[in-house]
Amino acid sequence: MINYYAPVDGNTANFRKIFDFAKEMGVKTLVAEPPAEVFEKLDELCNEYKINLAIHNHPKSPQSKYWKPENVLKVCEGRSKRIGSCSDTGHWVRSGLDPIECLKKAKKRIITMHLKDVVESGKPEARDVPLGTGKADYTAVLKELRTQKFRGVMTIEYEHLSPKLVEDVAKCAKFVEDFAASLKK
Repeated sequence: MINYYAPVDGNTANFRKIFDFAKEMGVKTLVAEPPAEVFEKLDELCNEYKINLAIHNHPKSPQSKYWKPENVLKVCEGRSKRIGSCSDTGHWVRSGLDPIECLKKAKKRIITMHLKDVVESGKPEARDVPLGTGKADYTAVLKELRTQKFRGVMTIEYEHLSPKLVEDVAKCAKFVEDFAASLKK
């Protein structure tokens, strides 16, 4: 298993159980939204277990601490490179942010990506659409990742229960495949 979304909260007593599970499953990166005060302990465990922790961003809301890259980078300061970002471009767009500028800001700390496009910018409830058909300018997103020489895992994440879900996700995959093929020309 490459990535696993983990229930990492403020209860440090559970952290070792989470890391033991991740090690047993062969997880390379835990994805989570931990409170800022537990990062010292998490950094120790990441280095001990040789497992990354990628902080996930959700759309701007009172509950979402990491909705913009600056907030992720702040908790990464002084930490090992095993602590970084699970950058979700669709959630940045939902928050009214420019995903290209966010990628540039997060550049040195991006561990993994959630590829997502949405129909409206600045609307936390905006529904997902196939990559390249929404507001994220996905050609520019993929070009920026290429410029950064990003080598992490990219996951297509589609949260809209579309009646054409399989077809929509297939369109997302085709968009990425077509972009990759264009690089060979």
